[in-house]
Amino acid sequence: QVLVTGSKNGIEVFDAYSGKLVRMLEGGVKAAAALGEAQVVAVIEGKNGRKDDIQIWSWRDGKSLMKMPMKSSFRCISARGGYLVAGDGQGRVHVWDASSGWLLKIFHAHYKAVTTVELSECGSLILTGGADAVVSCWLVTDILALGTSETAEPLYTFPELHSLPITCISLGLSGAPSLAVSGSLDGVLGVIKVANGERLGGTHIGSAIMSICIDSLERVAICGCRDGSVRKVSLQRSQNNSDSSSSSKYSVEEFKGHQKEVSGIALTFEESQIVSSSLDGKILIRDFDTMHILKTIESRNILHTLILKLDERTLHANVGPPPTSTHTTGLMGLKRDYHPEHLLPPVVKSVPTIPANDSMQSIATMFKTIGENVRPSKKRRTLETKESVVNNEGKTEVDRDLMDMDFLPLDVKGNSDDTKETKEIKQELTHWKEASRELYKLCTSKILEKLQD
Repeated sequence: QVLVTGSKNGIEVFDAYSGKLVRMLEGGVKAAAALGEAQVVAVIEGKNGRKDDIQIWSWRDGKSLMKMPMKSSFRCISARGGYLVAGDGQGRVHVWDASSGWLLKIFHAHYKAVTTVELSECGSLILTGGADAVVSCWLVTDILALGTSETAEPLYTFPELHSLPITCISLGLSGAPSLAVSGSLDGVLGVIKVANGERLGGTHIGSAIMSICIDSLERVAICGCRDGSVRKVSLQRSQNNSDSSSSSKYSVEEFKGHQKEVSGIALTFEESQIVSSSLDGKILIRDFDTMHILKTIESRNILHTLILKLDERTLHANVGPPPTSTHTTGLMGLKRDYHPEHLLPPVVKSVPTIPANDSMQSIATMFKTIGENVRPSKKRRTLETKESVVNNEGKTEVDRDLMDMDFLPLDVKGNSDDTKETKEIKQELTHWKEASRELYKLCTSKILEKLQD
């Protein structure tokens, strides 16, 4: 296992077992996330008044795979489930496709800056926290189905969890049925059930929370605090008590170790150890049960980002040599501009109505019918414009432009009124979005029923 740390001087990669410095990349790093098997995507601070750069770097061989200047200043970044998302200082969230590098969507998520963003492992949910002290949960399918003139609406929003800006969010590995925990400058740990948007409560742990993580069984949340301490919060009783006033039910344990703010915290893959990084330039590795400090790794930089990554090549050491494939996964062609052709609505012949009953079979049949009716039209469409031409007979005719695309975008510049075809596509997308929400709610309710049984 390797530890990837970010600072104003660059990225450092340490071996978690020996503490040896393996690789180093120069450049001011504002945020970073793991991407693929051995890549790190980092937000590099722009110089000489420029905006930030996004760089993809391989920690295994130290090669820079891609570096692209951006038009925004990003504060946080996350990469999971085939997507890459980043939040900027204007309250917007940018969504890229990890396979093609296309910028799929830019949507407004908060009134103030987006301070933290987290993708679920499956890539179906986005959790965001902002300087407006609001935590929001977004469904990726809803975001990608938005038209250029439509406003994004969160699946759930939690404006009462915190009173100061959100600093960190951690989501369980189960995806939709899992718990999510959030930390803020007000020192309150918030607990959320993502499946139904239920607020399970919160507790004040005594210091501002700067970093957070949750174990795979969702029993314990580990918080890195501004005063340099690490606090373990038990979440066992929060799942059986939805009363938000029951903050006394949470047990909090405090452990000292760092001299300054704990900027990053993570669990090893076997979850037997806790790794924390701090602004004092130290990385502490503790035993999960006893919280005794097992190892200290010192750095010359002020660390504000921590990523723990499993080196998959070491897993093949006892069975044979690692694969020698030169194929690299990652965003090899990251785009900084949004283009409607990157995400266009399909042509749907007919969309059945949403069934009134909540049976799994009826909804599955409905989506099967939708899939059978989706047929991308290869025939190019024509679009009427406001410009007119006068023929030889003196009559005014409408000039028609042949659109060089397979699909008709929802918003076309130069048209103030929606055409009949545009209205039909919008209605079809509305039905599709409602069907997606119904299927999501039904699936999560079925999963919760099985978990309770």
